[in-house]
Parts: sequence; structure tokens; C-alpha cells
Amino acid sequence: MRTLLLLLVARAAPLSIGRPLSIEAKHVAFAVRQQSVLARLTYASSASHDAAATSKQPLVVFLSGADVPHERYAWLAEALARRGVACCLSSCAQEFGGATCLLSLPYDLARLASEGAYREAAPTAESLRILLDALRATTDAPVDYEKVVLGGHSSGGRAVLDVVGFGSARDFPEVVGAFSYGASTVNGPGSPLGEGTCLDFDESRGAGVPLILLGGDRDGISAALSADGDATETVRRTLKAAKAGKAAVDVLVFEGANHMAVADPADVPCGATANDWSAAPGFDVLAFQRGVADVEIGR
Repeated sequence: MRTLLLLLVARAAPLSIGRPLSIEAKHVAFAVRQQSVLARLTYASSASHDAAATSKQPLVVFLSGADVPHERYAWLAEALARRGVACCLSSCAQEFGGATCLLSLPYDLARLASEGAYREAAPTAESLRILLDALRATTDAPVDYEKVVLGGHSSGGRAVLDVVGFGSARDFPEVVGAFSYGASTVNGPGSPLGEGTCLDFDESRGAGVPLILLGGDRDGISAALSADGDATETVRRTLKAAKAGKAAVDVLVFEGANHMAVADPADVPCGATANDWSAAPGFDVLAFQRGVADVEIGR
């Protein structure tokens, strides 16, 4: 994995790949503790007659932000598939305090009862295992399930960090890398783990998974978690926490990008959209998307 400077301000380079591959998609339905989940697996089609499509493809499992439909990340799934990397998106509805929230995977709130319970297993660990097993059992897609990269946006990114940074990393030997956008391990208001705290990664469990923290310097949601309103401060704190756990971690910050830049279209009717900052004038969405899709991560 290439080494990046702390808070490298990145401008996406022009796309430099060969002829894009044809793609296919399959839908998989499964349940976690009687909660229904619908997943969509996108991958390069063998009709492309390309070695990248006819051999087994590594898999990215990408977890959505809260109340962001997984279709808003279809651009990423398709971009990865055209590069010979399969991508799974998913959605489920979960009750939180009387309100219904749209998530990628069911979330075990009991894991937030104490720091010990949280470190032992991530709130989405059980759901993630069931998802991977369901994909493997019900599709004949040419996917290499021993080469899985976890990715996520906002709360979905936090779910990824929970898996690779703490106790669950030992339960997913097939996970070879991870990335998040607009996410950190800084706990927000009302968190039972302590508002404003940022737990160090567990050295004995998470150190083997290469991780890239992606962010934008116009991220209003991350800025709201920072004592000084800095859009990148929570990412820097998470970098420090990951390094404390000996994780192989880098940071990449996109100039001009806000919190919702990774959703397309970004005008999602959710709390993050309402409280986000505007992207910088002239922000190039397509260049940003190329930059995210071109990130290289894994071991």
C-alpha cells in the first residue's frame, strides 16, 4: 500500500484504465434475526471476454450512510466492476428509539452497552458474516471471497472501522483491506461510549488490515464532531488511534469535497444532507468519483 502524507490534499488524476468491462448484477435477499436485508452484487461480466472478468474478482462490500439508499452508491459499484472488482451494496430498515432508519446491515445496539462489549465484537459483525455467507451460497458470480475489502460512508464507514479496529477483525480473515469516507471513531453526542472520545484500535486484533481514511475538507458533519469545527480533525484523531493500535493506516483528503459528495445524486433527504457544508465552488464530482474508485487498498 502506498504511503500518503498526513492530510494529503488530493486532486483526482485522469482515469487511466483500458476498455471498461461489461457488468452484471444479482440481487440476494437474506435475514438477520428476522430483519430482512436486500443486497445487490455488481461484477464484471464474462461476456467482456477479458481476463479480469473471467477470473475470480476481489470483492468490495460497501456500507451506506444512515438513511442513504444504497442506489446512491451505484456509481461506485459500477465503476469498480468495470475495473474487474465486484461490489456489494445492501439495505435494511431498523428501528431506533421509535424511528425507522435505513442502514446497509442490521445493527446490534447491545454492543454499545459497554466498552468491553463494543471491543469484543462490532455491532454489524454478525450481519456482515451472514451477508458474506449468503453471497457465497446463493450466487454463481465469479467472486473471490477470500479477498474482501470493506468500505463505507459516514455511519457505514464507522461500522467498517468498528470491524477492522477492534475485536471483529479476528473473525474475518478474508478481509484484506478497508476504507471509509466521512467517518471516524470519534463518538458523537449521546454515545454510550462517551461523547467526544476516540478509542485506540486494538493492536492484537486489527493491526493486519490495511486501512485508508478518506475525507473531504468541506465535510460539515465531521466538522460538527470537532471541538474547533475543523472538517478533518476527527479523521486525524482516528489516524492517531489507529496508529496506536499498530494499524497500517493512511489518510487521503479530497479538496473541496463535502460529507455527501460520495452519494450520487447527493441531495438525499436525510439529516446529513441538511447539516452538511456545501462543496467548494467548481467542485468536480466526476474527478472525485474517479479518485475514490481508483484508491488501491489491500494486502
